[in-house]
Amino acid sequence: MKKFPLTVKKRENPGKKSAKSYRAEGLIPAVLYGLDIENQLLAVPKIELDNLLKGVGSEHALLGLKIGTRSRQEVLAVIKEIQHAPVDESIQHVDFEHISPKRPITIEVGLEFEGEAVGQKQGGIVTGHLWEIPVKGLIQDIPDIIKVNITDLEIDQSIHIKDLKVEGFEILVDPDRTVVTISSPKKITVEEKAEEEVEEAEEIGEEAAIKKESKE
Repeated sequence: MKKFPLTVKKRENPGKKSAKSYRAEGLIPAVLYGLDIENQLLAVPKIELDNLLKGVGSEHALLGLKIGTRSRQEVLAVIKEIQHAPVDESIQHVDFEHISPKRPITIEVGLEFEGEAVGQKQGGIVTGHLWEIPVKGLIQDIPDIIKVNITDLEIDQSIHIKDLKVEGFEILVDPDRTVVTISSPKKITVEEKAEEEVEEAEEIGEEAAIKKESKE
């Protein structure tokens, strides 16, 4: 995986009140934990974190953390979890996990569909079922993204996890899970119509219930 540099600061005070004041200053509270390291409270500049996530295109990335602007040492870590606010989805907290290049880790890797399927030329539609999957292996053996070639797929054909050819790491998903399907336009139209009919029935039911209540 490609490594991205990120400079963070030490955070002295724990607690919700302190975390709120850090966010007001444009800093995101964070914690670093993992192998052979004591838990460390950190603060990440929001602008730098936003730019990093945009560049990576995912919330899962390999990082070279520098704790303090004067630090020359780099801590190898991955973004393990990002907590978002329930209302506006703003980032509230970040968990970094310290890792070793000599020990396997578990991390999410994105999937990218490439090529134009035979079924697309026949009017079929590419329907993705999985966009990220958990994998396990040494960080240097795990790719930034897993490419899935859909060129040979015809309408109503699918690619499953067991069809993905990977080396050096393990995919932690049921082998029979569907990754992508070339769906028939007719099938999709029928499904959409069925959904519309269900929604229409629900609306009629609600209107009937309202009228009944008003009479009572």
